[in-house]
Amino acid sequence: MMKVILLLLLVVGLTSARPSPASSQETGHVLDFNYQSKETFAASLARAKSEYSFVSEFLLPKEFVDFLRTVTANDYEALKYTLHSTELHPLETSDALKSIEKKFPDFYKRFMTAYNKFSKRCDALSQETKQALVTLAYLTYRVGKANYTEEHRDAIHFTQFNSLPSSVEKQLDTLFPKFSTAMTLGKIGNAQQFRSDDLEKEIKKMLASYMTVGKIGNTLKFRSEDLQKEIKKMLACENVAGSNCDLYKKTLKKWDLLTVIEFWFVL
Repeated sequence: MMKVILLLLLVVGLTSARPSPASSQETGHVLDFNYQSKETFAASLARAKSEYSFVSEFLLPKEFVDFLRTVTANDYEALKYTLHSTELHPLETSDALKSIEKKFPDFYKRFMTAYNKFSKRCDALSQETKQALVTLAYLTYRVGKANYTEEHRDAIHFTQFNSLPSSVEKQLDTLFPKFSTAMTLGKIGNAQQFRSDDLEKEIKKMLASYMTVGKIGNTLKFRSEDLQKEIKKMLACENVAGSNCDLYKKTLKKWDLLTVIEFWFVL
């Protein structure tokens, strides 16, 4: 669980964050962390903090943004172990966390403080919003197993998101900043080309021009009716091997954040 969230934070946080005003770095650059040595990691981290705001305006929950701000070169061994250790890979989530806690207690405490705060906010969501998150995560898992193209995945995600009531969209936006914007744009990366204060204007123009689901960006080639049928079939859980339908149905009834994370990124 920690590895998945850390990878998400470092990838999404740096690819969607704009350079700071003092930087001349272009927005198209993706910043990679170098784990070859503590020195190379420190250099890439220093570059990140000097050239990027290190605060993503897209998707990153505020609890994890605060955690990212605490990361220093002294966390090199902890991050390298969490993200790249073959020792952790075969372990169950609980055992992996125990191992990280034992080796790097301060790092573990900081991360879990952020995770637990985020988890409490998730627990406070309405049942309808929780079920929407479970379903979006499950669809991500299913289309990943089906080896869909990126455009096809985007079209399915957009179609499902477009079916949500505005009250659910608003709750998702409070949890993941600009979540609805990212879903409408189709890909997180596309958001880099827009200034934050222009995003809402851009979305309104796009929606005014394309009122039919599936006619935004790369989703143009997919018909709305076909996408809805695909989604309905996947969510019906019709005896598809390896579909984890029982787990999906169970999580719809009884919210579990870890299962949602695993559907989205692990299973």
